Formats: sequence, structure tokens, C-alpha cells
Amino acid sequence: MSREEALEKLKTPAYDPETIDQDFEYVATKLGITVDELRGYFNAPNKSFRDYKSQMWIYDMGAKASKALGLEIGGKR
Repeated sequence: MSREEALEKLKTPAYDPETIDQDFEYVATKLGITVDELRGYFNAPNKSFRDYKSQMWIYDMGAKASKALGLEIGGKR
């Protein structure tokens, strides 16, 4: 396949809209919610763990203290 052929193939959608609608209905049924509610979740802005309250600052402070004291040999994973 040449580069031009690959670019043309990428212009076509991976799924047709009918299949997407069927998949949304299937997943919504399995979750016990309406299709509109599922679409609302799908179109909602993305969130990360930083958007929620946590005690990560305590772990960061402990990591900095142990590194300053030379107790931490390796880095965080």
C-alpha cells in the first residue's frame, strides 16, 4: 500500500453511523441507562485523578523528604 492509498483509506470513517447507533443502544441496555444518558457521558469533558480531592500532596512531601535524607534509592513508578 502506498502512502497516498493509506491517506485515502484514513479519510473514510472506521464505522458507519448505523453501527455506532446500534453499539450505543447495546451498551446503554447492558448498563441499564438510556441512550441519551450514555451519549451525555460520552460527550462530557474528560477528567483525570487531579480533578478529585486526594492526599497526594502527603505522598509527594514524603517522597521529597526521603529523597533529601537519602533514604529513597529508586524513583517512583
